[in-house]
Amino acid sequence: PGVAARRYRLVRLRNGLEAVLVSDADADEAGAALSVRAGSFDDTLMGLAHFHEHMLFLGTEKYPGEDEYEKYLSANGGMANAWTADEETCYYFNVNADALDGAVDRLAQFFIAPTLDRDAVEREVRAVDSEYRMALQDDAWRLHSVLKATADRAHPFSRFSTGTRDTLLTEAGGVDALLGELRGWNRRRYVAPAMRLAVVGRESLDALEKLVTAPGRFGDVPAGDRDVTTLAPAWSTGETSARVKVAPVRELRSVQLMFALPSKETLRAHGVDGANPEVLVSHVLGHEGEASLHSLLRERGWIDALQCGSAVSNSGGQLFELAVDLTEAGDERCEDVIDLCFEWMGVAKRGAEAQWARLNEELRLLGETRFDFSEKRGAADTAADVADALWDHPISPLAGPLVGGYDPKATRAVLDALTPENCLVFDVRASHRPDESWVKETWHGASYTNEPLSDVDAARWRRRLKETAADLALPAKNA
Repeated sequence: PGVAARRYRLVRLRNGLEAVLVSDADADEAGAALSVRAGSFDDTLMGLAHFHEHMLFLGTEKYPGEDEYEKYLSANGGMANAWTADEETCYYFNVNADALDGAVDRLAQFFIAPTLDRDAVEREVRAVDSEYRMALQDDAWRLHSVLKATADRAHPFSRFSTGTRDTLLTEAGGVDALLGELRGWNRRRYVAPAMRLAVVGRESLDALEKLVTAPGRFGDVPAGDRDVTTLAPAWSTGETSARVKVAPVRELRSVQLMFALPSKETLRAHGVDGANPEVLVSHVLGHEGEASLHSLLRERGWIDALQCGSAVSNSGGQLFELAVDLTEAGDERCEDVIDLCFEWMGVAKRGAEAQWARLNEELRLLGETRFDFSEKRGAADTAADVADALWDHPISPLAGPLVGGYDPKATRAVLDALTPENCLVFDVRASHRPDESWVKETWHGASYTNEPLSDVDAARWRRRLKETAADLALPAKNA
């Protein structure tokens, strides 16, 4: 049975914590996730949020053993993990269905009374430092660090966020100073109004609600005041209209055309129910059917893959990308590939409002069908997705990034952003030959150069937006 067999309930606890309960009578595993609206953007020392995530796993007042949580889960067929992002940190687990009660109790203690013990500080700093050093030759991390280097230097996205011994222990001034900073950060940031919880189990919804709200559990997380910061965009006219060339470690050949967009919240401010304009535009630009860019480039043997969507998204704005993985032949024709990308975006920009309304409706119906008939995912993955989605979809977090109503103004805002002046060309190819003009990125050491777009390229791409020579067209109406 698919997800339609599950039952759902949204509850708000007295301390301001919000939770989604998912009842699945046929489940043989259970899970939960808690997303905290606190992440690397909130660092007072570079890497502090990530370090804090590590420390929460090492004991609570109720369960002081450092490995108590993971021992319980392992003994009951489960596991736990966490991740720290720019503005959120998510903790999640899965466990045998009959062991959910004990697992939920242990997770709740992370946020009520963690020990944050002094004896663990240096060891976990070493663990964080080791993670950083293991990623020094990893292209994904190296490229992400270069992207950070292209952002406005005053924006928190531009900061290093993994953490090292120097950024944590040395910068703080020793173990006691770091521990004091950590505990203060925990008190300020880990408050109930900044938390969203999801629990998946085979119990009834009433039983799941009792499990979550029992004394000594999530209702006892300190209430406090959620600190809401207003962010500016990380990329604007000072950072776009540029071409960044990066020399990768591996034999990579990719080009990402990235465009600064307003935040998701801003794009949804028109009040059209369920509007998701950047998802609509990415769906159309990433279309793989007849007369699509993907079809044309594959036919010419120039790409292996094409992707489109939000490469970066935070409360200050987004980077929307149209990206291609090039073949060896495509590497040699890279400028032609980029020209065709702009031609394709021109086709989209000239699309009539009626066409976009029709494409939105087709995508809305497709999304509903996929949700109704989709297979159930694992309990931990489901819980993590739902808890995180509560921030963007507080009323209906279950359907994910489906489009709802069509918002012509918001859709046009996305399309209008697709210009050379607003573009950051991220050109990552092993065929690059760095010279003395290239620089080394500070944290992961990638060689790169960041130069303004040439007037010739910008003028050519503006022409391509207006005059499409290739056989490209928006998707035809579904039969």
